[in-house]
Amino acid sequence: MPARFMVRHITDQLRSCSSLKEVESWYGLLLKNGTAQDCFLINQYITACSHLHTIDLAFFAFTQMENPNVFVYNAMIGAFVKNFRPLDVLWYYVLMLRNGVRPSSYTFPAVIKSCRVLSVAGVGTSVHGQVLRTGLPLHVHVQTALVDFYSSLGRIVESTKLFDEMPTRDGFAWSAMISAHARAGDLDSAKVCLMRCQIREYCYMEYFNSWLCGSRRCGDCRGVILQDG
Repeated sequence: MPARFMVRHITDQLRSCSSLKEVESWYGLLLKNGTAQDCFLINQYITACSHLHTIDLAFFAFTQMENPNVFVYNAMIGAFVKNFRPLDVLWYYVLMLRNGVRPSSYTFPAVIKSCRVLSVAGVGTSVHGQVLRTGLPLHVHVQTALVDFYSSLGRIVESTKLFDEMPTRDGFAWSAMISAHARAGDLDSAKVCLMRCQIREYCYMEYFNSWLCGSRRCGDCRGVILQDG
């Protein structure tokens, strides 16, 4: 089987794996045909393990890699996010930096989210500095994660500044900013954000819920009135 067709076949099979036995057998095949060092295939294997919540198999495959690239690290970090292991996300981020692997725009959202979950403000602000030092264009998902991170610390000024500087905003960014204002108890600003979001034709009800949750937390009856009406 030509190499490119073999890679495509293995990739398709890994994506369709539905049991522990299947993913184990495919890793055995990777070892047998000498492709267990192929970063693309190991990326796919780790992702398959993640979907099945077999994180230990992903961890083992990663430890056998001699030179994992950024895609393999991102797959491993993504697996830890999916399996609710934020501390491991941070550890693997540190590991990739120590090994001279440059993070990508896909690395940072998971790392920043883990900082928020663990409430490690100092680490999160340090990661923000590293984002800026990479010189990478700020991806909307990175900026959204930062908005959410700073709002979780009650630092609404930083959240608002980041949001206002975003050249483009998707629905997740709007939701994060609405939640940030609501979290800070500024329901009027949250409502203004909600209306601006509606003008841009995002799903109104999805982001209305962010505002409504904030209203309830603050004991503001306007949220209940709007819901009932």
